[in-house]
Amino acid sequence: QRRQFGQTLGEFQMVQQMLADSAIEINAARTALWYCAWEIDQGLDPRAKISALKVQASETLGRVVDRSMQIFGGMGFSKDLPIERYYRDARIYRIFDGASEIHRGVVAKSLLKGGRRMYDPFAA
Repeated sequence: QRRQFGQTLGEFQMVQQMLADSAIEINAARTALWYCAWEIDQGLDPRAKISALKVQASETLGRVVDRSMQIFGGMGFSKDLPIERYYRDARIYRIFDGASEIHRGVVAKSLLKGGRRMYDPFAA
């Protein structure tokens, strides 16, 4: 509903791009989550993929909430909108359950041990 320069924010091409990028990243993280859950259901060892998913999802959250803050501008800092809280909370998710750097190390060790399943779902 917010208007700038005679048009709604959603009519600005860069805002549309930020919304599209956010939707694409959220969908990719959600798909990775479903695949990881499927591997657990199959009895496979998902530890490296869980680490990759943790990094992907937490960093996606950071980028998405940052874009949201950019779109909402100064209103994003207002406690009247939930974005302010999401923005504050997003940072801690890159630290919970091990920092992203730790999880990247888990992924790298799996790859160095020949963990082709990390990037090839059809590998044995």
